[in-house]
Amino acid sequence: MDSIKIAVATSDGKSIDLHFGHAEWLRVYTVDAAGGVEREEERPGLASRVCKEDDSGGFGEDAMRGILASLSDCKYVLVKRIGPHMVRELAAHGITSFELFGELDAAIVKIAAYERKQRERKQRNETQS
Repeated sequence: MDSIKIAVATSDGKSIDLHFGHAEWLRVYTVDAAGGVEREEERPGLASRVCKEDDSGGFGEDAMRGILASLSDCKYVLVKRIGPHMVRELAAHGITSFELFGELDAAIVKIAAYERKQRERKQRNETQS
């Protein structure tokens, strides 16, 4: 497995406990091929951006473009809750979101295992073709 980046909505660095849209900051972690985890940085969340509500009740396009650009190198986003529009926007940019609540370290280990299984499945399919 190549290294992957995971953005997490956390208030304390120990648990996944924030709604995506309410997070002032997202902590980004890198999981390497051996499964090692390194905290890389904090990036501004949607709530910390100048977010003007648009007529549809969602966040403005500038805020949306900004958050998508800032997460463009991440493969996964872990949040307590996330709206369906944001799930679709992230997915359109190749980012998978998971709604989870609980211990951050355990969730990252599970995501790394999920990623390994996905890659193994892809390799098996390519070999069989």
